Amino acid sequence: KPVAIWAPNLEGARRYFATLRPCVGEEGGLGRAIATREAVLSPDIATDPQMERHRDPLLALGIRAILAVPLRIDDRILGAVGIGYAAPRSFPEAEVRAIEGFADQLAVAWEQAHMREDAEDRWRLEEAARLKALFIANMSHELRTPLNSVLGFSALLQDDTFGPLNDKQRRYVENIHVSGTHLL
Repeated sequence: KPVAIWAPNLEGARRYFATLRPCVGEEGGLGRAIATREAVLSPDIATDPQMERHRDPLLALGIRAILAVPLRIDDRILGAVGIGYAAPRSFPEAEVRAIEGFADQLAVAWEQAHMREDAEDRWRLEEAARLKALFIANMSHELRTPLNSVLGFSALLQDDTFGPLNDKQRRYVENIHVSGTHLL
């Protein structure tokens, strides 16, 4: 899945990735770079048998040579970065190593960005849990205070402190007390 694309024909490049969807291990530069964990060089796409499936779309975009390198952190591969060139060309070893160094730095930056996002997500979850606990504590307090009053007065009524109750009143007061105790 492309994360970032830049090309003189940006819309054409987007269509290329949308229709061909390079896959790990298949012919082509990006998929092979991920699968082999090494730089993939195609000095001339027009004659490279490994670029057969991608040849016509890349040539239509004006890309004749490609250098693809994996984005790796330790033993993990995060993806690949590819650079297309308008003309056939060779790739000096120093240039390949420089692009690999850039890819390694890009992988570290990408990993750090994901770690930051993960940390922010964790912080949001912790904050939500804290606010939930605070809400529950406040609601518990707000409910317990009047509920204790209801239970206290219903107990007084059951004890005939304010005078005798008829059977119907006694049943209702008992229901109030039982329901209040259940809620508490």
